[in-house]
Amino acid sequence: MDCLHHWHIDSLNVGTCQLCGQVKDFGALLYGKRRYTIPTPQALAAKRRWDNPEYQAKQAASKVLGWEKRKHQEVIK
Repeated sequence: MDCLHHWHIDSLNVGTCQLCGQVKDFGALLYGKRRYTIPTPQALAAKRRWDNPEYQAKQAASKVLGWEKRKHQEVIK
């Protein structure tokens, strides 16, 4: 029968199952260093958009326009 692990994790991020005694290093898991990452469809679509030079120019222009607009509003106040 497989164990349903109940981990006790110490200060060194090493876990020990209280039921079967198995030891596992949780350091990489706790600090987000996953070995395998599968990009989501949204992330892939965003990367394709960002790789488009027209999209990059449009984003850069909107940042400049947004900054100019905020600067103008501060002057009016």
